[in-house]
Amino acid sequence: MKPEQQDPIRVLIVDDLVATGGQGFLLGRGNQQVSAALVRDGENTPLYFLSIIQNITALKKAEQALRESESRYQRIVETAREGIWIMNDQRRTTSVNEHMAAMLGLTPADMLGRPVEDFMFAEDLANHEERMAIRRQGQGGYYEHRFRHRDGHAVWTIVSATPLNDEEGRFAGSFAMFTNITDRKQAEEEKKAVCDQLLPALKKAKELIDEMEEAVAVFSSSGQFVMSNLAYAR
Repeated sequence: MKPEQQDPIRVLIVDDLVATGGQGFLLGRGNQQVSAALVRDGENTPLYFLSIIQNITALKKAEQALRESESRYQRIVETAREGIWIMNDQRRTTSVNEHMAAMLGLTPADMLGRPVEDFMFAEDLANHEERMAIRRQGQGGYYEHRFRHRDGHAVWTIVSATPLNDEEGRFAGSFAMFTNITDRKQAEEEKKAVCDQLLPALKKAKELIDEMEEAVAVFSSSGQFVMSNLAYAR
């Protein structure tokens, strides 16, 4: 009986690599992909095999380009001198490089899946909320922010953050790079502390020289004018 005289046929295509038992199979060879299925009539009697051969050269090249791109990205992340931190729309850590984790005295495994707020000081959370609201509006940011090190001390960073969106343009998280400026901040704080200590002494010295009848002017070691008394001003 000819195929067109049979009851409506049904095609069984099985994606698993099964070539026995009368089932279909999918086979890839080089740049070709072959799919085949056994065609049966309404009484389940085998009629013939139906096969489709597809040239997948373009697909193979695209897959190779994707693998190479992912490899380059991974190398950049692993060797970057900056910390790299990626979170999802729930603010949970989805990716972080070794450098970022080391800044906080941790490993990437210690941080994955945890909210970024776990690594902040409570008094900084309100400011963080404001920045996240801006990020959800599609705006990036460049600012200073501190995190809590594993031992409790503050780690100051410069943050360069940008929002991540899904295919429909909805907020999907944030990508940020961090530069450790803790040493610089400590130096600034030490300088401020010294100035705060010297200020009362300088004020007292100014009062004393203002009482002198002789003209007095004070210059720094580099020749910069520091202060003078009233007699000098006259």
